[in-house]
Amino acid sequence: MAPPHTQKSPQKEGRILLAVNSIEKNQIKSSRQAAEVFGVSRTTIQRRLKGTGPRDGSQSKNRLLWPIEEEELVKWIHAMELRGFPSFLIDVGRLAEVLISRRGSSAHPQTIGKNWVYRFMTRHPDVKARLTQSKDSKRALQESPRVIQPWFDLVRETKARYGIADEDTYNFDETGFAMGMISGSKSSKVAGSSDSVGRATVMQPGNKKWVTTIECVSATGWIIPPFVIVDGKNHLQYWYNQHLPRDWPVAVSDNGWTNNRLAIDWINHFNMHTKDRVIGTYRLLILDGHGSHATPEFDAFCTENSIVTICMPPHTSHIVQPLDVGCFGALKTIYGQLVRDLCRRGILHVDKEDFLLMYLEAHTRVFSEQTIKNSFRATGLVPFNPDYVLSQLFTTPTPPSTSSGSLDGGLASSPWQSGTPKNLRDLAKQLGLVHTAIQHGSQSPTAVLGKVVKCTQQAIIQGTILERRVTELEATIQYQNRKRRKSSRRLQTGGVLLVGDALDMIAERQLVVEGPADESGRLPRLRATRRCSNCHQTGHNRQRCTVHQNSTS
Repeated sequence: MAPPHTQKSPQKEGRILLAVNSIEKNQIKSSRQAAEVFGVSRTTIQRRLKGTGPRDGSQSKNRLLWPIEEEELVKWIHAMELRGFPSFLIDVGRLAEVLISRRGSSAHPQTIGKNWVYRFMTRHPDVKARLTQSKDSKRALQESPRVIQPWFDLVRETKARYGIADEDTYNFDETGFAMGMISGSKSSKVAGSSDSVGRATVMQPGNKKWVTTIECVSATGWIIPPFVIVDGKNHLQYWYNQHLPRDWPVAVSDNGWTNNRLAIDWINHFNMHTKDRVIGTYRLLILDGHGSHATPEFDAFCTENSIVTICMPPHTSHIVQPLDVGCFGALKTIYGQLVRDLCRRGILHVDKEDFLLMYLEAHTRVFSEQTIKNSFRATGLVPFNPDYVLSQLFTTPTPPSTSSGSLDGGLASSPWQSGTPKNLRDLAKQLGLVHTAIQHGSQSPTAVLGKVVKCTQQAIIQGTILERRVTELEATIQYQNRKRRKSSRRLQTGGVLLVGDALDMIAERQLVVEGPADESGRLPRLRATRRCSNCHQTGHNRQRCTVHQNSTS
């Protein structure tokens, strides 16, 4: 089966075929005369008589995939990216091999080389290799105008109802640190010996004591002193250094996390620093859905002090929260770099004093007036611009609609346009357009036939891609069914259990079968072997236990 030709001029190709046929049937004696009659090149006719195919077709002979197959492969890559599952390079190569194997032209289909995918992307500039980044599925599902638009409506209505100025708009949130972990920084290149194998090892202190910091910023770029919560029960003298700002509060908790009591302490801290800066009457405080922010005590304090709180939709802080969008990522990256520098100096244990000093430096480098203003602007809050955020969310493109009306009416004004039919009605419409185009002579039979062949090829290729997708889904369903059927029976409480001993216990429990398999092939429910509760031997119960009878007698 020869690869389909991608012809730039079907009319010219048709004249070449007519010229070759006229010479082969002795209707015209020479190629020169045929070239003059049909208006094509004489050398082209001579090459065709020798068996050389069209130039466009010869270009695709060295390619493993036909042009139409590559076109459908590009569509599949774009569709998977829109669904949030971008195709890995190995998946692109595997699907290309599937398309080659489904042609039915060879018993031993070709396999692609290790550089084929890169050459494929070079031929198609709208496809390129990119680095991946992980995103929580709950966050990805919330990236929708259906979720984000009501949030902006709430912000607009709240500010209008209470007359809140942009200068009185604040955002606060917590972020956590494992004190001795180099987190937030990506892998980077280092210089080392050429004899080394694999990636270079970088040491880190590894102290995982948890610290929570609460940050709050104003839309004008002003920063409230951070509220630091460390793990412990007592405040120790060495934590506090003269380099630390005097207005930084440090709190302790059992695990370094915030709680309801500390949330009240923080809102008092917020009120003390902002009550003298109010321009209007109310202050707007944007927060997340943490449980410590929804207590009656927290809400009562805000009501008494003219603080209006609004909560963001769940799992949307990476879109609509200024601190999360513009500050926390850079803050953790710089802190990780400072931990690494500390480790290079031979300090392999990070204590609370080290954390406070490094956090002070990272905080100073990240939190600037311009950075905070840019963060509010990027989230569409100040200045209020929801369209900036909504335009960047995922939206499913609307497929073009087909024009309604009769088949003849559609052809009277425009020539037939080929398209892969999606259902039987589309197929009937395409057939009617083909017949009408041929009868009315609006297009040549060669051009119409080429479009029909292309539609058929597209349908076959799309069917191959869908068949592969169905196979993957069936395997997923089978895997989930196996997980649902797994036994939750307890084998042993506590202690150590070898795999072999566990398999023996399972086999022993399956000795007694309640009945044969049902019509659906489902395995029967198995009953454990009877075991004596006195001597723990099988085959009898406590009433028939000889050991029990001997002990009672």
